[in-house]
Amino acid sequence: MTTPLALPATSDEMHRIFTIPELVTAIITEFVSNGTRGSLVRGPLTVCKLWADITVDLIWRQIGDPSAIFRLLAPVEDRPADQGVLYDWNCSFKTLPMPSGWARFDLYRHRVRILDDTSMYTNYRSIISDIAVLKLDSTVFLPNITDFSWLYVQDDLWRDSVLFMHEGIETFTLMLELGDGAIYEPILQYFEHIGRDAYQGHLKPALSWLLPKLQYLKVLEITPMLDLYPGNDLQGQAFGAWARLEAGQAF
Repeated sequence: MTTPLALPATSDEMHRIFTIPELVTAIITEFVSNGTRGSLVRGPLTVCKLWADITVDLIWRQIGDPSAIFRLLAPVEDRPADQGVLYDWNCSFKTLPMPSGWARFDLYRHRVRILDDTSMYTNYRSIISDIAVLKLDSTVFLPNITDFSWLYVQDDLWRDSVLFMHEGIETFTLMLELGDGAIYEPILQYFEHIGRDAYQGHLKPALSWLLPKLQYLKVLEITPMLDLYPGNDLQGQAFGAWARLEAGQAF
């Protein structure tokens, strides 16, 4: 049990139930989730001294737009990208971050747990380069992120995700559109198994190792996958493994 929240000395006994952080968190979660994170809900909850810290933690727990984080440092702007590139916008600082911006950022940076890049086709290279140059110490940019996804569009923009990397990340998803070889070639050289075989090829040994050990498995469902590489039959291999499992054979 966490430390109870401090109520004013004049508080009614019936209100002391709201000193239990877990209960307060559960209640506030219902308000700040399911699309109700607007100012109508956020404002009253964040100005309440008793609940403000819990509320702000919940609001900033999962971020779907990296620019929301960058705006803590300084104002940002989106400009249309040049023709001939796949991303639509270039996001940059209007003015470089000042000490006051870094101080404001420090109030929120530890609250972010999930960064899910849903800002389709936006290039943050300018902002990330500025941060890399201006960052005054070696501390992790967002130290408490455990789940992180990044959209890779073109060239080496996937490298921008390195800014957010640290030892505490448990799940990293790099969303990659496979199509024209010239587009995804820069990343394939860093993931040799992708270039050498089908991009889902790593599932083959996993299936052959796992299936014989699942003695009570009744249903095997494989999500349909687009295979751009001829000659690879992952689903066929999976069903073959299933047949062997039914026959009691070991791999």
